[in-house]
Amino acid sequence: MGKTGLKEKQVASTATMVRLGYLVPSNEEEFDLFEEQYASYDFKLSNLVLDPHELILSQSNECIPINTESAPTIKNLFFKRVVLAAEIVSQLHEEPTFGHVKFQKLVFLCEQASNLKLEHLYAKQVAGPFDNKFMHTIDIELKKQKWFDVEKVHSSTSFRFKYIPLENHQNHKKYFDNYFTNDSVKIQWLIDTFRKQKTDNVELVATLYACWLEITNKPVYNEDQLIKKFYDWSDAKKKFKPAQVVEAIQWMKRNELTPV
Repeated sequence: MGKTGLKEKQVASTATMVRLGYLVPSNEEEFDLFEEQYASYDFKLSNLVLDPHELILSQSNECIPINTESAPTIKNLFFKRVVLAAEIVSQLHEEPTFGHVKFQKLVFLCEQASNLKLEHLYAKQVAGPFDNKFMHTIDIELKKQKWFDVEKVHSSTSFRFKYIPLENHQNHKKYFDNYFTNDSVKIQWLIDTFRKQKTDNVELVATLYACWLEITNKPVYNEDQLIKKFYDWSDAKKKFKPAQVVEAIQWMKRNELTPV
């Protein structure tokens, strides 16, 4: 097979992988992530063994659409999430209430505010919506970029994660300003709103938002359904009194922190 035919098959295979939901690397940075996430996979499409390095070369500067009618793209999606997370960490890492749970919930809410629509990546866990794969890799990527390191700080009864700025910790800002220009006001409002608040408050709002996303798919829904779904999420949600939940719903409505 000539080089032209091989490249055509390579591009076709890349598009197939995108439709299947894989993050296909478009540069060396993303290739490292590709290797981490799919180290155990053996990709073969149409009898062609896929070399991730060749995938990088086969992609044009334009993102490959998931379909041709609506064109949400996945190029740089992971890095974009890392940049968003780095902005949250950069502003909150010195706050005593900032830890992994609060961090994850703020990432979730900021992604929603940015219309990234990644809720399908989140699983239901006791503390609310949680993307285990992303949280497993985020600390590695922050350190790799020399933005932040993370360490466990132990107390007599528990421990928390503390983020420590590294030599390039401000370098994420240029990417953030590029990616999130249209959403920076909403993101900043969320960061400022929850800056001093306890983790439980962020957990309450993030879980309600996730429940809200589920019931907005129904033709008719009401507040009682939302409250029921919240308490059905986990028995741990019983720590929130009904009055707290109702108050949080009203607060979210007033501040337009609800799914469209």
